[in-house]
Amino acid sequence: MVEREGEAFSNEDLEGLVERVEERIAREIEKKLGRRSQYVVVISLRRASGGAIDLGIDLQIFSHTGGRGRLGEIAEEVIESGFDEAERHIKRSWKRAGRDLEEEKDSYSFTSVG
Repeated sequence: MVEREGEAFSNEDLEGLVERVEERIAREIEKKLGRRSQYVVVISLRRASGGAIDLGIDLQIFSHTGGRGRLGEIAEEVIESGFDEAERHIKRSWKRAGRDLEEEKDSYSFTSVG
């Protein structure tokens, strides 16, 4: 889950965030399992009270290669890369808005929970 408290992103910013995360997940799966891999990803994004943004990623991979344990590891790595992309996107958005993460520490929080 990724949370950003304080001033909420615009709907356009949120759509961009979801698109970036989805693209990153697709690239990571292709890199790790090949172009023919099949998967289902559900990216949930909601605004919580106080302006927080909650991001959730659920991933199911269908593959005939690799054992079940290995696919679980790959899924975890891919999901983590999705959260990393979300964090980078949010930081870039803050910088474009003229804010610095360090300056915002008192009024905003950013956490990533696996």
